[in-house]
Amino acid sequence: MSYTYTMNVLERAKNKNPNEPEFHQAMTEIYHDKTVAKSRSHGKRRSTGE
Repeated sequence: MSYTYTMNVLERAKNKNPNEPEFHQAMTEIYHDKTVAKSRSHGKRRSTGE
């Protein structure tokens, strides 16, 4: 999933739900956690030679 696509999804969600800051925060945190996990898994593959 590209950064631009994800940012567009987050922006649309914020526009549809402007009075839900906790929802915006949760979506942003999920995206961040997924990005960190993905980068860690890519790092493990490189270090093991897979």
